Amino acid sequence: LNFTIRQGYEMILLPRFDARAALKTIDKEKPTIFPGAPTIYIALLNHPDLHQFDLSSIKSCLSGSAALPVEVKQQFEKVTGGRL
Repeated sequence: LNFTIRQGYEMILLPRFDARAALKTIDKEKPTIFPGAPTIYIALLNHPDLHQFDLSSIKSCLSGSAALPVEVKQQFEKVTGGRL
């Protein structure tokens, strides 16, 4: 969060994580950077309505808190076109 504030970027915060709400927000707000834990990336990729949302605005992703499985990285990059 500090980096985002320091750079003067706009932040989009959700009160709590919900995969569908996150997908809707990405589709509507068009963020270019997306930070998340591996469990968040997995939840988004496994959501049954994933392909109803446009995630192509995401250019760069950050992952932390646990190891990110290579398959998850590759799948998320394929869906968004961004780099994780």
